[in-house]
Amino acid sequence: MNTDEKIIRVALRHFSTSGYTGTSLAMIAEDVGIKKPSIYNHFKNKEDLFISVSEYVLNEYFQLLKNVIDLDEDQSVKSILKNAMIDTSDYLGMEESGKFYMHFLLFPPPDLKAQIHRSFLTFEKKCDEVLSIILKRGIVSGEIRPLSIRECLDAYYCFMDGITSQWFYYDEQTLINKRESAWNIFWQGIKGGNDN
Repeated sequence: MNTDEKIIRVALRHFSTSGYTGTSLAMIAEDVGIKKPSIYNHFKNKEDLFISVSEYVLNEYFQLLKNVIDLDEDQSVKSILKNAMIDTSDYLGMEESGKFYMHFLLFPPPDLKAQIHRSFLTFEKKCDEVLSIILKRGIVSGEIRPLSIRECLDAYYCFMDGITSQWFYYDEQTLINKRESAWNIFWQGIKGGNDN
């Protein structure tokens, strides 16, 4: 892990636990083991670091999703989508990443709102692309009924947002039970006649 990554990981922890205004560059530098002025060799200022942390979380989430979607073509579409749902919701249930995603990406600091929103829309477009591949495969094979890809994506994202928010209210076993119930209803809504 290079210094930029160390700073980002430590900043992620601080932003997630202390908030944007409660986190100082001095706190981050101390935990990284460098002097505060050294941070400026890597990031212009606190805002630049925050944007970098945002992009880090979005990229980590996207890579996880892409890795699940890129799995063995012999897997059913149902299995791939379910694994994507489980792996990404588990990622967002992680203390630091989940808190950051749910709080700062959805409700960013006012001065950074426009920039974070642009990053999020770019991230969502990339997610659209990889999810569309598996959704189209499901429609062609008959595993998914002939819906528009946009309808499927919108339903999937709303479903995921609901699952993700559950992490903040329930213990892990309760969340797993709720997630399984929600998945079953979601799949019933989109499945086609060739579903296994």
